[in-house]
Amino acid sequence: MSEPTQRKPTIVVIATGGTIAMRIDPISGGPVPTLSGANLVAGIPALGDLGEIIVEEFANIPSEQMQPHTWLQLAQRIRALTSVDAAGARLSTRQRPRGIIILHGTDTMEETAFFLDVTAPTDVPVVLTGAMRGVGPRPGWAAQYRGCGHCGRSRQVAARRPGRDERQHSFGAQGDQN
Repeated sequence: MSEPTQRKPTIVVIATGGTIAMRIDPISGGPVPTLSGANLVAGIPALGDLGEIIVEEFANIPSEQMQPHTWLQLAQRIRALTSVDAAGARLSTRQRPRGIIILHGTDTMEETAFFLDVTAPTDVPVVLTGAMRGVGPRPGWAAQYRGCGHCGRSRQVAARRPGRDERQHSFGAQGDQN
């Protein structure tokens, strides 16, 4: 008889844009969001060790363009991922992701985290992560994309398995940046 295979946990990565997804536009000389969530996740090889990674391309906008209607859509998506299925039944722990990482710009990261904490309460860890520098010929910016190496703390928190006493409590939205 073969051993039953243990299902790997799911981590959902939601890309929203921001500096973490920016490169310098050679024509304008300014930063523009060009890297997709898939590009960013491809630069984090260790992320796959945590489980099945699902990338959702939610938006690719500068953080200052995050508005209340965008926050509302993001909160609705998080509730859909963590609460109920299409038939309205509560999702089981096996159906819900172990954690959610939101790749986000730093300008409005705090506001987004606060909004999500209030409007999308969940016991699934939700971690917003961003970067102060993108990719391109600018002082302090990387010459080429090297992946989202600083996402290490985000993936650790998102993949965290709560202890018995923590299971009934919301983790709340959290922020992480380099």
